[in-house]
Amino acid sequence: MDIWNVIGDIKAQINHVFGSKVTYSEDVRMSLAVILVDLACIDNDFCDDEHKYIKNKLCSYFKITLDESYVLIEKATNIAEHNLSQDSFAEYLKQNISAEAREDMLKIMNEIVWADSEFVSFEKRLKTRFAKILGVREDCS
Repeated sequence: MDIWNVIGDIKAQINHVFGSKVTYSEDVRMSLAVILVDLACIDNDFCDDEHKYIKNKLCSYFKITLDESYVLIEKATNIAEHNLSQDSFAEYLKQNISAEAREDMLKIMNEIVWADSEFVSFEKRLKTRFAKILGVREDCS
């Protein structure tokens, strides 16, 4: 484990303790997790960097523990592997969170496609599709 992952884990725990006033339902958490895992897996390589990024981002964004993030990623991975399309999860987010929160989530999606230092065309197409479903402009990310 490198120092940046340790720092990310510590920051996630601090954020959990001092959390924000915004809380999200388990369904919102799962929806974002599924979308992030889908973006990470679209190139058929869910690498360690992507997994660590998703773990840390879920912890910091949702103010959850590392254990909770691992469970969320495991469930999201199972869903992403067995569903042909994750559009319903993006639609759920559109219907259940603010436009500002959707823009924040699109920024997270943009970051995950770069987590493995590669940005391929099908990742861009998938992110564009999610942006359209979420009802946010891609240039906000």
